[in-house]
Amino acid sequence: MSATRVFFNVAEVAYLAAVLVFAVYYASHKKGFRAVAISFLIAGGLSQAFFVGWRWVEGERPPFANSFETLVFFSLAIAVTCIIVELLYSPKAVGAGASLLALLAMAYANLFDWAIDPLMPALQNSLWLTLHVVFCFVSYAAFAVSYVVASVFLLKQKGVLRKVSAFLTSLSILGLVGGLVYGLGRKHGIIPKVGGRTTIWLIAAGFVVAGLLSAALVAVLNARGVRSEGKRSVLSILVSKTIAFGFPFLTIGIITGSVWANVAWGRYWGWDPKETWSLITWVVYAFFLHVRFSGGWLGVKAKSLPTFRALLSMIGFLFVLFTYFGVNYLLSGLHAYGD
Repeated sequence: MSATRVFFNVAEVAYLAAVLVFAVYYASHKKGFRAVAISFLIAGGLSQAFFVGWRWVEGERPPFANSFETLVFFSLAIAVTCIIVELLYSPKAVGAGASLLALLAMAYANLFDWAIDPLMPALQNSLWLTLHVVFCFVSYAAFAVSYVVASVFLLKQKGVLRKVSAFLTSLSILGLVGGLVYGLGRKHGIIPKVGGRTTIWLIAAGFVVAGLLSAALVAVLNARGVRSEGKRSVLSILVSKTIAFGFPFLTIGIITGSVWANVAWGRYWGWDPKETWSLITWVVYAFFLHVRFSGGWLGVKAKSLPTFRALLSMIGFLFVLFTYFGVNYLLSGLHAYGD
């Protein structure tokens, strides 16, 4: 087994351990488990950093050129962001969710080819490639953690908000895990290709199962007496802080991408699908910050603003996922080399 494979596997195991130990911490409320979970996160992040560095040396180029490499870096960025948030703010029930996203990103990376291929001409300017990818995925990681924080915040609300958040959370987890199982099954020839009416039935079944899971989750939260948190709670503040941190990185990522596009294709902006959806994502988060710092929008009451911002955070991350994955596989464009 190569050194890179060892580093990769160690990171996966460490993230899985972090998810499980965080869960034990939330159930037992014993602080020692939290320290162990953070230690696993740090160990996984270090192992993953070694993986990225080793691959950089082996390939003699920045390892940010395809879906496999960007997913690995995305996972690392999520882990580092989660560690910082845990150490600075100690939010409840966020570490497990963020660790799970880091683990899922690593698992999805396994669906792609590990081979270190020569870069195509558009990718051979390693400086602008590195800057563009690093800035974009640091912002994506911050938005991912904000999504987790927003989900937890909404799950702690009462009534309809708790039920809606529980359903969206259940549907998201089910979709990510289901997509991973299907992808791995297809890769190893275990699961046949699905299409047509079968796809529709699977989606319908997914909604039904998500509804059942969300009902169970709401019942557990109600039974445990989980209470709503106010607009000054740690979770409410973190939703805004993580987005405020990520937004400048997204802005610089788009700018460096424009410079790279000029070097590679002779124009700064061409309304390529990836460019267009990156701009749409930027506008969504710019709107979030406008609502945050202006103190409201179109008559939304002050007491409802934390909930409104949490919903915007969740919506914004859906745009991030479509910009990252959806554009590559549903729309054609110059960025198809990342598949």
